[in-house]
Amino acid sequence: MRHFGWLLTTILLLLAWKLNLEAHLAEVEDRRRVQRIANSSEAPTDSNIVIVGVDDSVFAADRYNRKEHAKVVERLTQAGARAIFLDLIFDEARGPEFDLPLTEAIRKSGLVTVAGVYQVNTDEASMSLLRPRFFPELEQLILSNACQMGIINTSRQESKNETIAAVVDSEKDRDINPYGAGMRLSAAAALYAKGQHLSLNDVESLPPSPWHGDWLNIPPLHLETYRGQERGVVNLMIPLTFHQPATGPNGKPGQRGRLNVIPYLKIADGDPKALEMVRRKYVLVGDNRTGESDLYNTPVGRMKGVEIHAQALDMLLQNRVSRFPLTGTYFLHQAELGILVLCLLCSVLLDRQPNLARCALVGVGSVAVWETAVWLCDQRLIYLPQTQGEAALIITFVASMFVRLQATKNILRTFIPAAIVDQLMQDAEIHQGEVEATVMVTDIRGYTTLSESRTPTQVLDLLNDYHTETVTLYQKFGGHVLNYQGDAQIILFGHPKALKDAPRQAILAAQAASSAVDTLRKRWKLPPDQAFNVGAGICTGKVIIADLGGMHREYTVIGELVRKCHKLQSQSQVLKANIILDEETFERCLIKPEVEKRESVSIDGLPDPVTVYITDLVPD
Repeated sequence: MRHFGWLLTTILLLLAWKLNLEAHLAEVEDRRRVQRIANSSEAPTDSNIVIVGVDDSVFAADRYNRKEHAKVVERLTQAGARAIFLDLIFDEARGPEFDLPLTEAIRKSGLVTVAGVYQVNTDEASMSLLRPRFFPELEQLILSNACQMGIINTSRQESKNETIAAVVDSEKDRDINPYGAGMRLSAAAALYAKGQHLSLNDVESLPPSPWHGDWLNIPPLHLETYRGQERGVVNLMIPLTFHQPATGPNGKPGQRGRLNVIPYLKIADGDPKALEMVRRKYVLVGDNRTGESDLYNTPVGRMKGVEIHAQALDMLLQNRVSRFPLTGTYFLHQAELGILVLCLLCSVLLDRQPNLARCALVGVGSVAVWETAVWLCDQRLIYLPQTQGEAALIITFVASMFVRLQATKNILRTFIPAAIVDQLMQDAEIHQGEVEATVMVTDIRGYTTLSESRTPTQVLDLLNDYHTETVTLYQKFGGHVLNYQGDAQIILFGHPKALKDAPRQAILAAQAASSAVDTLRKRWKLPPDQAFNVGAGICTGKVIIADLGGMHREYTVIGELVRKCHKLQSQSQVLKANIILDEETFERCLIKPEVEKRESVSIDGLPDPVTVYITDLVPD
């Protein structure tokens, strides 16, 4: 039963995960994780990150065009920016008077990364239309490595709960990819690489191992990623640890917060203080208007796209990449394996406890161990699936208690009738007092001879084998063994479970026990002249049902009928009969057995002669 408990716990846990229990708990887990991130020790934002916000005033002054963007790139380059990312889309030509100034400014700068979008998994007819597109002059700069491309989005990134670290193009699409098959860094990773003076050749993707996902090596960072397969590309994703926004409607545009935000026009107009703020900084230029443009859902609220990239860059600069148990990640599998081991350990400990109080202590202790592990890992930016672990431990506790209950019932049924066990487990009162029932007393004829030639241990094994064989037969006919007295047995028929013909069932049970003698003879290899048989006395009438004792009770029957039954059984050898019935048992049989009637039989211990019926018949 103990091993069954561990097995049941494992099956229930695996079934829960198979039914995606974690998916049903995902919303709760996400809310709690956001709170855990807020409560964990939070490093300040890297001071080397600056956002140049394209706010409402830019559009009000009609200055949002590529000439102004060229001017901003020139100002930032002259001010000594470390690297520049333009979170602006340049997919279509606007005319030479707009496109050429921007192209020339980007070429001269050598610090710029432009935003590219993969529109995969769409209904576009040609895969070439799904790759990042730029106006011709800018595309030539990218192909000549005078400008770098940073991927800002693929079809997967609708909620922005994680960010791509890189996109790997499929080899089969090499011919239709204008940039050739290969790896493209995300905006944050490309900006980081540019600031570290790295080329694409300095960045490599390493294959996954049994315990880790893909590795993206961006010196000096070594990032574990996980795959997101799409048509034509493979996304290498990393989770983001979001902090409260400093830009956009929720963050009050332009207000100083976790990130430095400088108005776009101050840079375009050459404001000395603004330009001084970007010296040796990573600069991201992007939408900071008060409307709904470029807003994405994140765990901490709606956030502007440019700040999402800024937070990803901040994570890379401080090497504070969190590990989240996201679906499909190797980390989730490792966490689930750890939870399974903890649950099995909890199940083993629960199985060994002597009482419910100790079981409750083990259950609470297991949850405490898990919560402590979650808290310690939170401090290291390792976010275990807290809710999933709690749910698994609850399942383990319930399963273990269920198995313990079943084991308790099975053990009790070996001592008292199953019906009485069920009443006890339901906290019902056990019937005590006078009832109508049939009592059978049996013992082994020839027991003394059997025991004389055996050691006490061998005698004990013999008795256990005998009781196991015969009790199974009694239960088949509705009998309940109340107790054992060495080789003797007291069996009750008709109570607590009513039987249609209790006397007849008792006779059939006694005959079946007699027939079991041949089986036991062969098993014990008894010689033919060895005396061995089962004698039984059966009486029917009123008996007293009682549980005797104080703290340690015994469920049994007492009364004159029980004494009479013992006396009848003791005469089985004298009367040369295996089964002896009293007159009441025979009269109450609905189907009369084939018997031999003997009248006026004197039995030691009984005051008057009695009429008995004897039978050795075995039914077909």
